[in-house]
Amino acid sequence: MLQRRETRMSTLTNPLNNAGAPVSALRHLAAVVGRLSSLLRPLLARALTLRRGRPWLGLVVVPLAMVAATVALQLWWDVPLAVLAWWWAPADDPWVWLLGVMEACFGVQWAFIGAICLANFPTHRILVGVIWIAYAGFIAAVGWTNRRRYSRKYGW
Repeated sequence: MLQRRETRMSTLTNPLNNAGAPVSALRHLAAVVGRLSSLLRPLLARALTLRRGRPWLGLVVVPLAMVAATVALQLWWDVPLAVLAWWWAPADDPWVWLLGVMEACFGVQWAFIGAICLANFPTHRILVGVIWIAYAGFIAAVGWTNRRRYSRKYGW
């Protein structure tokens, strides 16, 4: 005699709606995210009103910290530091926080160019130093030109 096994759906993998019918996991996830976003929206709006622009922190300190974290191979620090760059960015331009992230990218390039050149050419330290300083001077000149020519406040 064959016994019939009843198969029950797990509520973890196939959640049920109020009527007891299975709901797809994607729909369930969308509903949960929708509920969470409706709960967090007032908190985010309040946080945005409290946000004050601190360009020195957002455009100088945070990129330097991102360079230090990346060179030390502590890459997990880059995401919270990017959030801090957004938090401290000036409020007059909503995208200026990306300038801080781009500055960090150039700083990481600059640090790795210097380290790799010194490792590959240890007897040519003066030439490596001149090239390293010239790269930083070139980036500074481009920023100065952008601020001067296009009347940009932050250099891009």
